[in-house]
Amino acid sequence: MLLIYVTHITPRTQYVFDLFFNNIFQLQYTVTADKAQFLEYTGPRISYTDNALGDELFFKSTPLLFETGIRYFELSGIDAREGEIHLKGFFATANSTLPFDAFASAFYLVSRYEEYLGDDVDHHGRFHAHNSVAYQQFFLLEPMVDLYAQVVVKRIQEKFPELTVKHSSYEVLSTVDVDMAWKYSHKGFVRNIGGFFSDLFKGNLVQCVERVRVLFGDKADPFQSFDFLENTAKESNIPVHFFWLLGNHGEYDKNTSVQKSPFRQLINRFKNISGIHFSYGSHTVVQGFKEEQKRYQSITGANATSSRFHFLKYKVDKDFPKLMEAGIQEEYSMGYAMHEGFRASIARPFLWFDLKANNVTELTIVPFMFMDASFRYHDDLKDEEIKEKIVHVMKRTKAVNGKLVTLWHNDTFEEKRNDWKNIYQWFNQIAK
Repeated sequence: MLLIYVTHITPRTQYVFDLFFNNIFQLQYTVTADKAQFLEYTGPRISYTDNALGDELFFKSTPLLFETGIRYFELSGIDAREGEIHLKGFFATANSTLPFDAFASAFYLVSRYEEYLGDDVDHHGRFHAHNSVAYQQFFLLEPMVDLYAQVVVKRIQEKFPELTVKHSSYEVLSTVDVDMAWKYSHKGFVRNIGGFFSDLFKGNLVQCVERVRVLFGDKADPFQSFDFLENTAKESNIPVHFFWLLGNHGEYDKNTSVQKSPFRQLINRFKNISGIHFSYGSHTVVQGFKEEQKRYQSITGANATSSRFHFLKYKVDKDFPKLMEAGIQEEYSMGYAMHEGFRASIARPFLWFDLKANNVTELTIVPFMFMDASFRYHDDLKDEEIKEKIVHVMKRTKAVNGKLVTLWHNDTFEEKRNDWKNIYQWFNQIAK
């Protein structure tokens, strides 16, 4: 049993110790603020305080984990090396096991502390990747929090080799956002006529012909990739999880009507591996999340327990509490629309810490490491270049025994510029 001494136990210290020693690694530990108890303990022990008390392994603390509010920090990156592991941390320390406060650094990154500060967002109201410290300090492609934990646990094991430490297992999950289940089918007469003449006026005759062929049953709808996704999951033994867009039709919400029987049947076909894709418009209605949850329940007979935001449009402090009120237990939006990598600097699910309430919640955040749309819409890449980017985040996730979560769209596989079916099958072959 590892005993950890702090001057006083706070929700933040308890959260980070659980993150390091229950989530990333598994080792038995307890925390005490009783100095006498700590000094009398003869087993493995570490302290997280201002000054070492004896011959324990000492990690010098900085104020962040003992505070309750939110304030701005002028962060400077501090480099440290542990063998081949290159760490970039914050909150400098002296006469400590590490030259920075790894626990405070981890908390700052995982809690998304920086996303509570300021309103510099893009035109969809999203936090900019380039405003993140991970992007600015060049470690967006590294699961830095996992690396902190690796080094901390390594130092503990070196001093206390009798401690038993268990490692987590590498996992892979493919997720699919269904923004439009069909490109042409089941959209109704008005939408198809409007779409036909829009393509005609743009000179897109190929799409005009394709629409007619699909509607007359001469060609399969190009967005119907669900058999392909289901079969690939079975062949690779990599599970797939779907998120269904159920909001009202709008500028950014072009989904099939939830009243359409084929759409309801499709959702029910995969209801055991599905969640809700909260619409762009759900943010504009007071009870938007709850209303769309009701739609999901009316289709499947049960509430969705997992979610992802359409366009990845959300604010941590404003929207995550609403998710819990709507019955969501797992949230899958933690990633960037235009960058692959680790938005929360961690390669595994974690519990959300509500900074405003200053406590840990029961909402599990499941980060994704890359999205097909980042490569489709934001880069002009060849297939092999896309694969190189995928391999990098896959290797970094596997190196820390994390959970590699990927984001795809059912309409991606009709894309002609890249061979997305080949890329997806290739990924499923190598990911494990």
